[in-house]
Amino acid sequence: MEAIRNAVSKAGAHLFVNARCDAYLAKLVEDSKLTDESIARARMYLWGRRNGLHKTF
Repeated sequence: MEAIRNAVSKAGAHLFVNARCDAYLAKLVEDSKLTDESIARARMYLWGRRNGLHKTF
């Protein structure tokens, strides 16, 4: 992702990365852990320098 951001920046363009958090739709964890899983994923996306987060319920 960092290499893509660098290439886009060098080209003088802007990049907006929207990360999806589909823990609810994909049933990735049991219901009682969905909120915690979504928060954990949002933190990972933040650390990965994503610009937005699409959260579905």
